[in-house]
Amino acid sequence: MKCLSITFKLMAVSITGCILVTALTIGMMNFIVENYVKGMEVQDISDTYSSLELILKHEEEDLKRINQDWAHWDDTYAYMAGEKKDYEKANLGENTIRQLNLNFMIFFDMQGGIVNRVTQNMAAEELDSIISKIIFSGDFQRFFANNSDAGSGLISAGGKIFLVSLAPITMSNEQGTSNGVLVFGRAVDSTLFYYMNSVTKTKISMAAYLGRYVENERRVDRDNGLVIAEQPINDIWGHNDILVKIAMLRNDYQLGRYYIRVFAAISSVVVSVVFLFLLLLIYTYCVKRLKKVHQFIDTVTNRNPEARLYISGRDEIAGIACSINEMLDEITKANTTSQKVNERVQSILEATQDGYLEYNFQTKEYYVSPQWSRFFADSQTAATDPLGVYMSRIHPDFKGKVAQLFNELFYEKQDYAEAEYKIIDTGEDEIWVVHKGKVIERDANGKAVRISSMLLNVTARKEYENKILRLSYYDKLTNLCNRAYMEEQFSEIEQQSEVEYHIIMGDVNGLKLVNDTFGHFEGDRLIKTVGKILAEACGSHAIAARWGGDEFIILSINKESDYVLGLMRKIQEECAGIKDFRFTITMALGHASSREQSGIEAVMNLAEERMYRRKLVEENSARNATIASLERTLYEKSAETEAHTQRIKHLAVKLGEKLDLPHDQLCELELLSLLHDIGKIGIPESILLKPGSLTEKEWEVMKQHTEIGHRIAMATPGLSHVAKEILCHHERFDGTGYPQGIKGEKIPLLSRIINIVDSFDVITHKRNYKEALTLEYALGELDRCAGTQFDPDLVVFFKELLREEGIIDS
Repeated sequence: MKCLSITFKLMAVSITGCILVTALTIGMMNFIVENYVKGMEVQDISDTYSSLELILKHEEEDLKRINQDWAHWDDTYAYMAGEKKDYEKANLGENTIRQLNLNFMIFFDMQGGIVNRVTQNMAAEELDSIISKIIFSGDFQRFFANNSDAGSGLISAGGKIFLVSLAPITMSNEQGTSNGVLVFGRAVDSTLFYYMNSVTKTKISMAAYLGRYVENERRVDRDNGLVIAEQPINDIWGHNDILVKIAMLRNDYQLGRYYIRVFAAISSVVVSVVFLFLLLLIYTYCVKRLKKVHQFIDTVTNRNPEARLYISGRDEIAGIACSINEMLDEITKANTTSQKVNERVQSILEATQDGYLEYNFQTKEYYVSPQWSRFFADSQTAATDPLGVYMSRIHPDFKGKVAQLFNELFYEKQDYAEAEYKIIDTGEDEIWVVHKGKVIERDANGKAVRISSMLLNVTARKEYENKILRLSYYDKLTNLCNRAYMEEQFSEIEQQSEVEYHIIMGDVNGLKLVNDTFGHFEGDRLIKTVGKILAEACGSHAIAARWGGDEFIILSINKESDYVLGLMRKIQEECAGIKDFRFTITMALGHASSREQSGIEAVMNLAEERMYRRKLVEENSARNATIASLERTLYEKSAETEAHTQRIKHLAVKLGEKLDLPHDQLCELELLSLLHDIGKIGIPESILLKPGSLTEKEWEVMKQHTEIGHRIAMATPGLSHVAKEILCHHERFDGTGYPQGIKGEKIPLLSRIINIVDSFDVITHKRNYKEALTLEYALGELDRCAGTQFDPDLVVFFKELLREEGIIDS
């Protein structure tokens, strides 16, 4: 195959690079210049409109001044009053209007009627159009008011633009009442346009606005020679009735284009020269020397290994030449020693426990190294069917894998195959081997004729791997699975979308106290005992593992919630039944399922959160210290007793179980039973311990304990999840409770349960402000308040619970 020479490729790359660099440079230059020029043009247009505005303003003020001089003249005032008969003849001639450079003068009386109008070079239709614009298009009536100021501006009428000024007619002292309005006007003529064009160095034109743009919108169009801008401006009444058009020569743009062409020509020449110079350098110092390397390689390829390459210099190409020479030296040495190496390999195979097997499928001939010949001995069929004899030695669990290895080599036309399996030795010992097979000859149809194999004895390695595997996946202290094993299980579960699972998180309560008090040996014995309990409880139905320290985790796959809750109860009972420690073993357990959360991490977090909530009520737990502290403060300050809270806890949890509440809600109910009245620590003792009835004012203070309890729970780590239930435990079912007055099922279920149980216990037990009442009275109160204070359905369940507990007769 004929290839393009490196010289040709280098020239093509250089020319292409030259063109691209030149084009990119010119394009960037053109972009910069064009945008710069456009920015200058936009600024010039803005400056032109500003100058135009100043010129028109000056003209308007000049016309306004002349108009005010006439409007505040006593003769004009007298003329409008009908007292100056010779006013018109003396002042309203053509000579006057010409001297004032006006096109028209209009006198209006106070009723808006025209007293007189004087024109110059104007058709009657034009004047009528102007009068119509003045009278009907704006706020003309304001000029008839006393003390009104004069106004001036532009008006579009009859296809022309006029400067007009309106002023109320008064006496020269401006003290009298106005008796009319005087209007002066002049056309924006060629003289004024010439002046504006000479000042702005542009061509300006004005026309009636036809409503093509949004208000105050400026439209700019460009071609190679002109920039044309159009913008509507306001007339004297503030309407966008006049369109101003500005045409400006694009001198800067043309100049920029010229410089770009000059720059393009110069840069093309410079870039071409630079690239040609670089091309010459590259060819001299790289291409010529690489050609020499290529020619030398051809020489070596043609069976001349004694040749050597010499290139002067100290660069990479010279280094390549040195490396090639060194490589050839090494090849020469390798050739002289290859025979010795082959002999050594044969010796090594003979000396090791590994074996070598070669087999011919056509002739049935085989060679086996001496160390592995025992797998073919003691068999009369070894000479006729050596492969069959060998297959009989394969462990039954691996016969399919070995058959697949030979199928891959013989039928699937693979040149190499590898398998790991066990062989049963003549002494019935199991030996692990790695079998690596390679086809070394095939027939005309591509079928394997002869294969060679290496048989490596890896029994010791497999035993070590199994030992390492156990160490890496099992906890040495408890013999349970460890965290690494569980994380691998979690990874597999994440890849199976249909799997449902539960996770139980457990924490041994008081381990630090055991270590500090009885020593770490006793702490380790505690961990071992708990691990044994978990292993026996889970059996083969769930996976128990030590997660770290005093934390354990259980994974249950495709089991119902009842099994998981039963497993947790069994673990708690087994822990409580251990008697050979000087303390009681307890575990805080929390669980969650994949039905509740999505993803292993979320399920674990929920289980851990529930475990920590459970630790709040575990007596041996460090987290229980917060609850115990709050309880002690409540007992010390108020009339509440530990017996009262324990009775409420017992009945409330029993009622929750009767209602089939989930395990996590039962834990919340137990915590709520202990702390529902915690807000009373913020109530003055004079009210809490008052033996008699509370006054209305004292009762309002007492009712604040629900909100105080809510704030305490929100501010205490681990209690925020029962804060709402604490706030609502005095709400009534009919909505007359406190503090929010909510009713019915809007009251949290746990608050409704505590309301019933707490009220029953208060009625049936003595308090500092009342004596204990009978069970009959308490049952009557439950029935009477069902539907008002209490949830009627819960009252029915509670009365059934009292009968089941033997508190009342059935």
